[in-house]
Amino acid sequence: MKYSKNPVFPEGFLWGASSAAWQVEGATAEDGRTPAIIDLNSQTKKPYADNSVASDHYHHYKEDVALMKECGFTSYRFSISWSRVIPAADREVNPMGIAFYNNLINELLEAGITPIITLYHYDMPCWVDEKYGGWHNRAIIDEFDYYCRVCFENFGDRVKYWLSINEQNMQIVYGDWLGVSKGCADWFKEKWQINHIMNLCHSKAVVACHELVEDGKIGPVPGYVPIYPYSCRPEDQIGAMNAEELTQKIWDDLYVFREYSSFVKNYWKVNDIDPDIRPGDMELIAQAKIDFIAVNCYRSD
Repeated sequence: MKYSKNPVFPEGFLWGASSAAWQVEGATAEDGRTPAIIDLNSQTKKPYADNSVASDHYHHYKEDVALMKECGFTSYRFSISWSRVIPAADREVNPMGIAFYNNLINELLEAGITPIITLYHYDMPCWVDEKYGGWHNRAIIDEFDYYCRVCFENFGDRVKYWLSINEQNMQIVYGDWLGVSKGCADWFKEKWQINHIMNLCHSKAVVACHELVEDGKIGPVPGYVPIYPYSCRPEDQIGAMNAEELTQKIWDDLYVFREYSSFVKNYWKVNDIDPDIRPGDMELIAQAKIDFIAVNCYRSD
């Protein structure tokens, strides 16, 4: 088989790159933004990059977009900093935060680049963490819904592609590394309650997007790590299958079929785990019909 050295992408193909607000923006204490938990968590890794500077995209977004255009990008996926848009528990929307993202979106569109927005990419505001205990408290569901609706109402007239929660599965699987497990007495069991709350937040985002964004499309973006059995022995094959379920598939099943799989239900039963599913929860999840699944895949083998 022969391969073209210069493959031609089909018309409408979106070619680009992605980032997270905390990875590139910097300006963590400027124009009303308040700290996010990822700012603090990053400082526990040595050596760590200073989130307050990063690549200073906040001050250089025009130059950055010009470089994207020069590279031939037709899309750019970025995340919104929740604490830049809603800096405090009073829910007051920060006009300077809104202005920054409006300016970035307009600059991208003028350059012929389609904006794709991730609503949550690890940067929960510290005020949410302090007030509710982060993902541990069901009260965050309404806070997240409010934040999402602010984003849809301010940017949905121009942004039609949205992602709900970045790598929810990785936040559960690697809860300690990402700071999600903070405050858990028994992470092995409590993480499934946190995961359920995150599923409800995802569902709120999907429902709100379809309600508020004309022609809006939204989906989840799990992280994918290929898992291969150590050998052809049955126990290794089963181990790899179980590992794939517990790092990837049970999340995909929930997103697509909008109900928990028999695998995870059995896992909860065998391990005496209560995910704290309450009346009305599964009805909300059932409403959250996604338009696509995005995948972050960092390995080729």
